[in-house]
Amino acid sequence: MDVCNLTHESTIFTSNAYLIFGEKTTLVDVGSDPNTLEKIYLHTSKIDSIVLTHQHPDHVGSLHDIMDAFRPDLHCYADHPLQTSKLTNGQKIFMGDDWYTTLHTPGHSKDHLVFLNHNSIFTGDIVVYSDQAFHRGSFGRTDLPGSSREDLISSIELILSNSPQDLRNMYPGHGPMFHGDVLEVISKALARAKKREPKYKPEG
Repeated sequence: MDVCNLTHESTIFTSNAYLIFGEKTTLVDVGSDPNTLEKIYLHTSKIDSIVLTHQHPDHVGSLHDIMDAFRPDLHCYADHPLQTSKLTNGQKIFMGDDWYTTLHTPGHSKDHLVFLNHNSIFTGDIVVYSDQAFHRGSFGRTDLPGSSREDLISSIELILSNSPQDLRNMYPGHGPMFHGDVLEVISKALARAKKREPKYKPEG
């Protein structure tokens, strides 16, 4: 799978924005960097679809500009005025050259989704590889409106129960991509979340 993170060099606070090349060129989250549109044109002249893990501002800030430029389909869980289709738990969606299973994973936000196939997962903010709190297995904040630590724990358990044993590629909403034993990383995130301690000092 050919994937490019368009925002990895951004100097402002933004989510990752993953451009997946293939039969159906797909953007997973768009981020909030105003330079993302210009970066897309360096790689491709078309976007067939945009898929959102959730609609926090750092994940959708550039959405209208990219929708205006490419007129792609927009797939997400929560309602959006530009939405083409509403994704549901267990639904299959084609991105790049592969089919992915959609999992509804509330906890960081009520509308959060992850996208999973035989060896790759787009985790959004429910699980990340590394952030300011933890390395090699962290989890999304649960001190935001609409968030819940208990829902997040249940969602990470759902991910683990649906993931193949040879899951090797993790594309989180923030921080670096990870290639290796993804289940180990997710399991560490779950163990840390289950301590039910504040992720950051202001939380709780």
